[in-house]
Amino acid sequence: MIIAIYNVNSLVIKKEKENNMNPEASLGVTQLLIGLMSGVALLLWSLGLVRTSMKKAYGGKLTYFVSHRFTGVLSSFWLGILITLVL
Repeated sequence: MIIAIYNVNSLVIKKEKENNMNPEASLGVTQLLIGLMSGVALLLWSLGLVRTSMKKAYGGKLTYFVSHRFTGVLSSFWLGILITLVL
């Protein structure tokens, strides 16, 4: 796996040198993929933290409020949009 990633990255650097580009100035494929994967991991981790905190703080009250006040599909949709904007 590491060898394949190194080979792809070295090919990108060779093509950049052929095109008279500075290889240090542009991101390699490996760095780009690692950056994207770490961003997704941080997003998922933070969403889990927010979900756990909301459940601990407002679990029963929030469930009762949402189930009794927002019974229709459209009103539930707008509630989801509102909560997303607030968070």
